[in-house]
Amino acid sequence: MPNVNSLRDFSTSTELFIESSDELRFTAYQVRNTHELQSHRDEFIQGTTNSLKIPFEKLQHQLSSMLKAQVSGQLTPLELNHRLANAETLCSKINKLINGLVDLSIAESHCQLRVQVRESNLCDIAADVLERLFDQALEKGSHIKFYCPTVVIGEWDILRLDQLVSNLVLNAVNHAPGSTIDVRITRTSSHAQLEVKDTGPGIPFEKQSKIFERFTKVDEASEGFGNGLWLVKKIVERFHGSLRLVSWPGEGSTFIVELPLRQMLH
Repeated sequence: MPNVNSLRDFSTSTELFIESSDELRFTAYQVRNTHELQSHRDEFIQGTTNSLKIPFEKLQHQLSSMLKAQVSGQLTPLELNHRLANAETLCSKINKLINGLVDLSIAESHCQLRVQVRESNLCDIAADVLERLFDQALEKGSHIKFYCPTVVIGEWDILRLDQLVSNLVLNAVNHAPGSTIDVRITRTSSHAQLEVKDTGPGIPFEKQSKIFERFTKVDEASEGFGNGLWLVKKIVERFHGSLRLVSWPGEGSTFIVELPLRQMLH
């Protein structure tokens, strides 16, 4: 059973965040303007700050009602589990929006991505990502298959590679619901190769040349803000790798990433 003080503290923190949402919106609008991104950014910031406020208000209501019910002894374990599950769903939505804001801050910066390189296993990084995204893929009717027949050790930034794998898989989950998603990792003597392949509708030829640009979505009605694949490209470039797309309408899409095992970063 959750601690009453913990629930009260979390509820109070949530209320403070809601009260500061107008300040967040004002601060976000102070981001440096560029002619290229002006309309996209304004729409993005307005929509995101408003969207953040809604799930936080719902989350606060959930926590407040749980706190009152627990204090009065009216909350059964089954009801508690149900409300906690709803709260977890709201937290997941909030996390997606925050990740979108993080991508925006990167998109607004002309600086190179900061990285902390250390020896790591790409297979372990990918396995952690796929475990985290398993339920989300299942909700979309997708099935993820993972192939990594050998250990693939290289000099990378774990956080950046986590973002890379996550964004590629989420792209498949969101744009190819109900498909089989194959994630395959192999290596040569000098490079690691990551393939993310889906059996979805594919990407129209006229959109393939722009798919890695900022604020670009294959399907305007899909989730996200259109920065995921752009960030993938930035990460690949930071590690002096290569990225290509193979897609035929009606036959699915395959994203292929090659990364040097050893890095010479400046």
